[in-house]
Amino acid sequence: MITRINEFIESAYTNALEHGFHDEKTSFEHQMMLVISEISEAVEADRKNSHSALGLFDHCLNNSGDFSNEFISFIKDGVEDELADVCIRLFDMCGYFSIEPYRSEKEIESLYTDWENEFGGLSFCEQCYHLVNLLTSCSVKDKHDIEVTFGAALSYIYYLCKSLNIDLVRHIELKMRFNASRGYKHGKEY
Repeated sequence: MITRINEFIESAYTNALEHGFHDEKTSFEHQMMLVISEISEAVEADRKNSHSALGLFDHCLNNSGDFSNEFISFIKDGVEDELADVCIRLFDMCGYFSIEPYRSEKEIESLYTDWENEFGGLSFCEQCYHLVNLLTSCSVKDKHDIEVTFGAALSYIYYLCKSLNIDLVRHIELKMRFNASRGYKHGKEY
């Protein structure tokens, strides 16, 4: 994921601009709350045991060619989709606030064992709590602190997905493609 982070930031931010999410200026806190709401949606999906079915999605897409319908049927609103949404919101914030999340690919791989030792044995809900705690611990007035925190948060999500055998990059790609086809503000107020 880290090798494509700039591409993901550009794509998420551009899509948000094109869909009206930045027509009005919003605060860091406003946008961070939307990230946290996506984390909550991931917890709700886990509580419902709602998971994406990539194999069925691929099979049906090959037969029908109807990306949006198959995405809605087999991917949307599953744990994997919601975790992709968390990343996409963070990527959009990076574009909007000119944030460069700090982490190198080597660092991300080397820290996985540390993450696994500290958080790997926790429930999904507990892991999401720690992710929210991490995101809300940064100083909104210190850009370097935000960049370090966003780098750590994206690494954390990557580790969480790796531990759950979730192809995070694929889910980010699929959700970005789906989001590009949606209407103004995806039918929401903000």
